[in-house]
Amino acid sequence: MRVVLCANLAISARMLPADSHNPYELPGDLPVPADDGAARHLLGTRLPHRQLPSTGGDAVWLDALPRLSVLFFYPRTGVPREPPNLGFSGEAWESIPGARGCTPQCLGFRDVFQTLSALGLRVFGVSTQTSQFQREFKERNHVPFEFLSDSELFLTNAMNLPTFQFPVESGGPNTLIKRMAWLVYDNRIIHIWYPVFPSSECAQRVIDWVSPRKAILSGLVKNHIRYQLELRLNPDELASVFTRSGIRRPSNDADRLSGMLGFANCILSARDASNQLVGVLRGFTDFAWRTYVSDVAVAQSHQRQGIGSQLLRLAQTYSGPRCSLSLDAAPSATAYYPHIGMAPAPSAWVWPRTE
Repeated sequence: MRVVLCANLAISARMLPADSHNPYELPGDLPVPADDGAARHLLGTRLPHRQLPSTGGDAVWLDALPRLSVLFFYPRTGVPREPPNLGFSGEAWESIPGARGCTPQCLGFRDVFQTLSALGLRVFGVSTQTSQFQREFKERNHVPFEFLSDSELFLTNAMNLPTFQFPVESGGPNTLIKRMAWLVYDNRIIHIWYPVFPSSECAQRVIDWVSPRKAILSGLVKNHIRYQLELRLNPDELASVFTRSGIRRPSNDADRLSGMLGFANCILSARDASNQLVGVLRGFTDFAWRTYVSDVAVAQSHQRQGIGSQLLRLAQTYSGPRCSLSLDAAPSATAYYPHIGMAPAPSAWVWPRTE
């Protein structure tokens, strides 16, 4: 595959002969990639303190991305009229599940860029191609966002990304990243799309997931209280709201509080006009079946204002319509939860803590 460096080469699908390689279109008989589990370890992880070159000319620190960002990964964009090489075993590019479709994926994000921006998302495309190769693609196709190059495989190796090998003549290494997308919030991967097929639908899947959760991710103000997903909640603030709420929690055990926050993937905060934490919900969700709510605490000065029920509703929205919420209620609160629409589950069993 040869790199074509021509910034004003405005090739479109309509300009290509019918028998040429056309990366702008997806054949109808492509093999469908299966979920091999190679991306499951990434969910909930934080991005490393590493820089990647950007097509904007500057290096980008991965752990300093904007608060809400989407990173979509693709193996390799092709050059119009130039079919890819055969693989190491003589396989055709289109015969590899998930390989074909990088250009439609990138242009899919380009075409809905304004919608993504309106949702508060910063968009980055990532591949192991060089910035020079990515820049030619960006300029030729009028892409408004930047691409990050992992041609040195810093990110690929640091996070053990799913990859495959394919012989490349120039423009990057033979190690190519499998197609996927990450939603990054506060430097934490909170959702992954993997595998993605067809590639042209990747951007729309991101929009469909973020849209109903926009208020939670960007902040919702109701009755002078601001609610938001807050995965970097300070342990001291958590201890303070536990103490002020009257809930029994290990408020004096800093290590334990850090662990309680570090492994939770659903932490919703409620802050007053002075930005003081007055309520918190901490839980765990798989976004598919169940959300376990471990704590709902509201400072006594702000109780009976609907903050707890609002936190629970937002947890349900964040988890998604396929999830149900479950929690352990203190005996004094058993009359409260039916009032907001929750039903008892008498078959629940708990293995008690030993310390």
